[in-house]
Amino acid sequence: MSNVDIVNKFFSCYQSHDPEGMHSCLDENVKFSDFAFKIQGNQVKAMWHWFCVPYPSRKKPVDIPEFEIIQSSGDVVVAKYRVKYLYGDKQRPVDYFIKASFVIQNDKIVEQKDTFSTILPSKFTEMALGFPLQILALTPLTMSLLRVLVQKTAAKKLNQFMKEKGY
Repeated sequence: MSNVDIVNKFFSCYQSHDPEGMHSCLDENVKFSDFAFKIQGNQVKAMWHWFCVPYPSRKKPVDIPEFEIIQSSGDVVVAKYRVKYLYGDKQRPVDYFIKASFVIQNDKIVEQKDTFSTILPSKFTEMALGFPLQILALTPLTMSLLRVLVQKTAAKKLNQFMKEKGY
């Protein structure tokens, strides 16, 4: 299977909410990082499982209405994908594109780095937390603090999911 085929399979499984299919594309020590997470191994597998199922704080799985491979060179495949979900107690709609860079070795994804491709981190935080960030001075320090808040919240929820599912 080519590196592009592996990433296509990964996203196709994500679209159909098939965490086992996604896991089959991942190395056991896979690393993942984005605005909310910097995790490895079973944490990554648990995160994808969590995103593929309904959960009390998210009534429906994360939807992936579209994805495309942007480039492939050597061990690296770059893709763009769209995510849509409802977040938080008020089920606020979150909808944005992500640019993902995958490193593939021995037919497995060993690393994935996701970055926002169409919105600023402040807009993501506004969608997720539900208040306009224009009320804050968006300095690098403020954005760092917001990222820490998002990461702590995400880690707490992921750890709870892992405990419930026996990861």
